[in-house]
Amino acid sequence: MNTEQSKNKHTTQAHATQLTGGETLRSYLRNYLIILGLLFTAIFGIGISTTYQWGLHDTSEFYLIHDAETVEYILNQGESLPENDSFRQNYLGLENLPEIYHDKVKINQQTPLITYFKREQQFDYVIAYPLATDRVELQNKMLFVVHSFDNDESADIPGLTISQLVLISSLVAIVFAFLTASLIYKTVTRAVKSLLTLSQLTEDNQVQNPTLAPCHKELRFSELQDIGDKLQDSIANIQAFTEREKSFIRSLSHELRTPMAIVSAAIDILDKKSLPDDIQPKLTKIRHANQKMIALSDTLLRLWQNENQSVSSQPIALHQLVTEAIENNQYLKVNGEVEIVNRISPEQIATVNRQAFDVIINNLVKNAMQYTTQGKIEIDARDNYFEISNNYLPNNSECDHTTSNNKSGQNKKDRSDYGFGLGLYIVEKIAGQQSWKFEHQQLKDKFTARLSF
Repeated sequence: MNTEQSKNKHTTQAHATQLTGGETLRSYLRNYLIILGLLFTAIFGIGISTTYQWGLHDTSEFYLIHDAETVEYILNQGESLPENDSFRQNYLGLENLPEIYHDKVKINQQTPLITYFKREQQFDYVIAYPLATDRVELQNKMLFVVHSFDNDESADIPGLTISQLVLISSLVAIVFAFLTASLIYKTVTRAVKSLLTLSQLTEDNQVQNPTLAPCHKELRFSELQDIGDKLQDSIANIQAFTEREKSFIRSLSHELRTPMAIVSAAIDILDKKSLPDDIQPKLTKIRHANQKMIALSDTLLRLWQNENQSVSSQPIALHQLVTEAIENNQYLKVNGEVEIVNRISPEQIATVNRQAFDVIINNLVKNAMQYTTQGKIEIDARDNYFEISNNYLPNNSECDHTTSNNKSGQNKKDRSDYGFGLGLYIVEKIAGQQSWKFEHQQLKDKFTARLSF
């Protein structure tokens, strides 16, 4: 059996592997902008809170000094201290200041000092203000002015609180993220989809139609335009190569058909003549071989032209088909002691495309007979599969296990010398075109090929 194409198949499948499971551009932009929005909200909230605290400290210091100067003026006029309220309290002398402030209040006989106190229900600003007065009883006295604030922010902040500002800014940031993501998505993906349209033209075989290719204006961004130019050039080169290959295959097929038609005509002429009986079997073999060549030519032509049009299936007697393949390839047997065991029942029928099936079976039988030097070749089939196995003794036994199929294949060692004619590559290609499954494996000295249809 043939394993020479396993390496090439593996390489082709590696190129054909599609990348899936990637993140969409829409979700990436949305998540990215939401994160940016939340970061902006956090920074904005911290900024507002910090600015509020700075402003509170600055304004409290200003009004404390202002109130202290006002009280000083009142006292210099001979009047008494103003009445205290929940926000503003005035105390003359340290002995009249509540004890809770005694330990931490800062006092300087020359300069006013402000102290901040944090309590459970409120926080206070206390200014120790040295009086400048002519009244003897007030000299060397310290005036204390206390401003008290409730811990509830809404008690003293006009308008919205800091929490409300942060909440509103968060909502605005999230809405902004969604709107921006949608706008960027529509702008960017419109160009990306145009590029994707260009790449999909190869799959639809429409590269030769220039009206289907997106123009530069649709790609919009210069980077995408550069990619589009290179992609279009690559597609054009591939298309030109494909056309040359198809033309070559068509020409080759035509050149092959001519001698095969001549052979067919010669056989028909010989049939009309009286030939010795010993010549008739040889003439029959020539006719069968010519018919197989015609079928092979048609199959390969459709395969290389990538034509997937449905071909009518017909019932085939598997036992007879395999028997003919064995007889036609008897000359390939290296050793006459090789035993060929055909376990297929004479009544076994398969309804398939005859031309494609005939090419595959003939190639598998040919390879088995070519590369079996001893032991036996076993052939079996059921309603939905055909299997052939043979003993294989390679010249170099370094590799004793190889497994491959038409979806994935790995060889521990390339056996480029193990093949004959079309090899397993053409078998796998035909099987794939017919939606059949072809598998082959080597376990030690036994090689097995299986076609499921």
